[in-house]
Amino acid sequence: FLVPGGLFLIYQYIVIQSDSVLAGWNAQNLTYTPPLWDILISFSPALILALGVISWTIKSREVEKYKLLVVWLAAGLILAYVPVQLQRRFLLGYYIPIACLAAIALDWLATSGKRLLRVSAAAAVAASLISNLFILIGGVSAAAQHQPELYYSKSIQGVFDWMLAHRKDDSVVLATPGTSSIIPGATGWRVVYGHPYETPHANQRKQEVEDIFSGEMSLAKVQQYFDSLGIDTVFVGPDERGLGGDLAWIDAFDVVFEGDEVTIFKTKVNP
Repeated sequence: FLVPGGLFLIYQYIVIQSDSVLAGWNAQNLTYTPPLWDILISFSPALILALGVISWTIKSREVEKYKLLVVWLAAGLILAYVPVQLQRRFLLGYYIPIACLAAIALDWLATSGKRLLRVSAAAAVAASLISNLFILIGGVSAAAQHQPELYYSKSIQGVFDWMLAHRKDDSVVLATPGTSSIIPGATGWRVVYGHPYETPHANQRKQEVEDIFSGEMSLAKVQQYFDSLGIDTVFVGPDERGLGGDLAWIDAFDVVFEGDEVTIFKTKVNP
């Protein structure tokens, strides 16, 4: 099992390093693990209970019964601090061994004849619910306040419906970073900049997009930029106008869709 898996990882590493686009993506895909104290707090109190179980099994020489969970917990923590760019990815699923070992501890405490230990088990469960409640309350509160990060207008949805119906596999649309983060999922269209990690040369692309909509580029430079990236569509909505630039250059292109808030233009690329 380990040999084919290891060979695949080696192959994947070689491909990423040898391809210029993937190498650029990998260089900016930084997901470092937080400090150790942050990890300890984030996974507590379950982690404290899990460590207690490990300590007890070692002392009682019964660790063999829980070998998989113990090795998983230890290996996950070690891998999370290996000096590579994707450290935090090794914590994916890390709560599984912690939760399993913590459940064993809770069972021991709950079935204990001592009232203090039973109360401790109940307190640990209650403490574990706090972070979940914060997430639920925060999400419900944000939704109730209709925060703009979570919603866009019905008229924008109408634009996305049109784009979905007129999508071409080779189309590339230019929009501001905020709009571009929604377009791929809502319409399937490719964008110039869409994600700080997944977009190759993300910082450069983001700056270029903002420069265009803030009026920092001439029409000649804009057209040259469009040609270099194969941009054939421009999305102009509230966010794009909000950058405050003179968008007179957009008049050089043909309107293919016009709604209440959004106008979509077709450039001269890929007619």
